[in-house]
Amino acid sequence: MNHFFVLIIFCVGILSCSTRQPGDNDCDELLSLHDSLTLEARFSECGEWGGHREQILISNWKRDSSALIHTIYPYKCDSLDYYYGNDSIAPVSIRQISLLDSNAKQAVIQYIQQLILSKSKERFPGHAGNIFSVQNSTKTLKIKVHDQSEEPVKSYKQLISALFGDSLISQRQMSPDFHP
Repeated sequence: MNHFFVLIIFCVGILSCSTRQPGDNDCDELLSLHDSLTLEARFSECGEWGGHREQILISNWKRDSSALIHTIYPYKCDSLDYYYGNDSIAPVSIRQISLLDSNAKQAVIQYIQQLILSKSKERFPGHAGNIFSVQNSTKTLKIKVHDQSEEPVKSYKQLISALFGDSLISQRQMSPDFHP
């Protein structure tokens, strides 16, 4: 029950970010000066056995020099023994933004806001479903949504589109045998 109240307080803080005037950085106070953010998406193309994984690492969130690295890891449903639980798989795609502008940071904030709202509606799907999470480097902020709802998927697609001007995830249609 205490976790719910902490989530509500954090949600109010994040949601207030969208009501601030341009140039107002009060929302950055939720994170420390040296924090990095890790956003992760785990998809369920293979049902309960999982699917591909994507990770977005944002270094130095509060500094003007913040950068972003988007990494995509493969997964084949017909090779579960190789992929399941194997964290040493080489990525198939890595792209980065060397300096995040205010529009990119706003897109990330909107994604985190949507993730918080999805968390409040989350219905644990058992062993299946997609997993979306955000965590800072000091682990004082951690939001994880495990659900079969389309809303977190849609929000993630919008984030990728806002950051890179495309949507790799929508192009591949999340087929059962994902080969990026």
